Amino acid sequence: MSRRPSPPTNSPSTSASEYESIASISQSSARRRRQRQRRASLRRQLFLPLLAIGGVGLWIGGSWFWRDARAVPQRGQVGGTDILTSFKGPIEQCDVLVVGGTPSGVAAALAAARRGSNVFLVDEHAKLGGDVVYAMLNMFDVPMRPRARTATHGIFEEFFAPLGTAFDIKAAEDLFETKVYEAERIQVVRQATVVQILKREDQVLGVVVRQPAPQVGQPAPERLIIARCTVDATNDAVIAARAGAGYYIGRENANPDKRMQAAGLLFSVKGVNWRALTDFVYSRRLVKAQLKPNGALVPGDALPATPHARALIEAAKQRFSHISDLPHVQQAAAIQNLTPHTKKDLKKLPTVDAWLRMGGGQGKYLWDRGYLLEHYKPKNPNVMFLSINCGKQDDGSVVLNTLNIVDVDGLDAKSRARARNAAVQELPLFLAYLRKTMPGFEKAQLAQIAPELYIRETRHIHGYYSLKVSDVQAGKRFFDRIGKVSYPLDLHPYVKGELNAFAPRRYTYTLPLRCMVPRKVNNLLVASRSLSATYSAAGSARVIPVTMAAGEAAGVAAWMCATQVLTPHQMMKDSSLVSHLQKLLRESKVDIGDDLGDAPRPPSDLLTVKREVAPPLVSQR
Repeated sequence: MSRRPSPPTNSPSTSASEYESIASISQSSARRRRQRQRRASLRRQLFLPLLAIGGVGLWIGGSWFWRDARAVPQRGQVGGTDILTSFKGPIEQCDVLVVGGTPSGVAAALAAARRGSNVFLVDEHAKLGGDVVYAMLNMFDVPMRPRARTATHGIFEEFFAPLGTAFDIKAAEDLFETKVYEAERIQVVRQATVVQILKREDQVLGVVVRQPAPQVGQPAPERLIIARCTVDATNDAVIAARAGAGYYIGRENANPDKRMQAAGLLFSVKGVNWRALTDFVYSRRLVKAQLKPNGALVPGDALPATPHARALIEAAKQRFSHISDLPHVQQAAAIQNLTPHTKKDLKKLPTVDAWLRMGGGQGKYLWDRGYLLEHYKPKNPNVMFLSINCGKQDDGSVVLNTLNIVDVDGLDAKSRARARNAAVQELPLFLAYLRKTMPGFEKAQLAQIAPELYIRETRHIHGYYSLKVSDVQAGKRFFDRIGKVSYPLDLHPYVKGELNAFAPRRYTYTLPLRCMVPRKVNNLLVASRSLSATYSAAGSARVIPVTMAAGEAAGVAAWMCATQVLTPHQMMKDSSLVSHLQKLLRESKVDIGDDLGDAPRPPSDLLTVKREVAPPLVSQR
């Protein structure tokens, strides 16, 4: 797809080469009778670039310099406004800068551009889509059970509706590109590394980005992008961290080892018999289930083993006779539908015969409970295989999300590379095991391996509010809510053999604006898995539907900041501005969770007196 020309800005790009060409004009002369005309022409040519530089300086001075100083720039990462006079490359201006071509970054850019902002979308990759494209994450985590509360709305719905729960990666990539291309006010800067952050005291004003050299031996071009408001949509909150925002690493807020959730390596296989695999995951096995005093069974989706059910189970056992008997279900039941505090009481419950489905699915998505994988012994001690999640692609290949590897530092490129190499070496052995044990995989062959690991956790920024497990479990409706979201507290192992302490129950709750506002850095919003949350709560808030909801809200909030010359800190503390943000989100068909119960009143320290005069906020969609 060809790159669209840059959107119009208030000031043209100005470089040293332009000044040299302008100066050279004064050296040329002709006949004496035309000297006056040449002088006038020279003055006009000099005036426009100088006016542009002066306009940028006045704009920055009038918009930013008056705000309070809080953060100290980090040496080697952050530059002051003196770069405006020393920078040799082009200087460009926009209303909203979004760093990160992730799904949340695309949502933020679309939300701001549709309101009328000129947007720069900067990403280190050549393609948009983040983990969807580069980690082969071809599954959206949404409720699938009948009558489950939906959390598909807003811009995320524009992707979920045509793609579904599981989807073709190339189709998703094309959809990301098409949506951004159709938004006329977005300029995408690809393969761009942020080498410097422009700050004035605690305010993030822009970034210097470097792109690959056009030819070998030539210097890599750099450009300075100045923005009225910036959204950090990078998975690891790179801009916020480098600008001076505080953060936790992994589970540091509860454990000093700073371990992160297991990373994943997704891969695709060809030659899978999808019908046979579907029949297998929907088949049922005879198990021992726990009987609660109220008559319910654990696991919750187990059914009593009636005579008719026993006949069905025996038929299934004949069909899959090459599979060894499954282990007793009591251990598996112990981690389902029970809190950590009640698991110890499980042994007190009587057991009864019941039948349990092997897995489930929807459309192009299938999953199994992982019973067959319990017998596989990985070669690498850090590699483990959990339940299999399968996403079918348009060419018939199937993407598997099952391989996990612990002891990976997601912020260290060398650690990621070592982990990926170890996981790749494990794949031939694992596929040989699947061909012998998993129905439908008898002729499966490796097709593709994701170029990058799926990193589930790195930083958690220090925001004005940190999402907690109790908020998720209670379905909390925050007064500054910006989206309704839904996902379990899904924590992948930090150490091999470690089980998730939380039941696989899906919770529906809301995200507060304060989770996206860093404490120590202003004029910046964080819309990614690194938003402010405890490590356990982040296990629910890290998935794409949640981060895209955060991205859309961040885009609208950034548009408000750009049009009203506000900072996110000011917006967050003004109840009238928060209410207006919520009103705009509702108008954009975003479900912000008004149906989840009574919202608490804002804390007294976050309330400010409403301004007597406020410029109108008019949608420019």
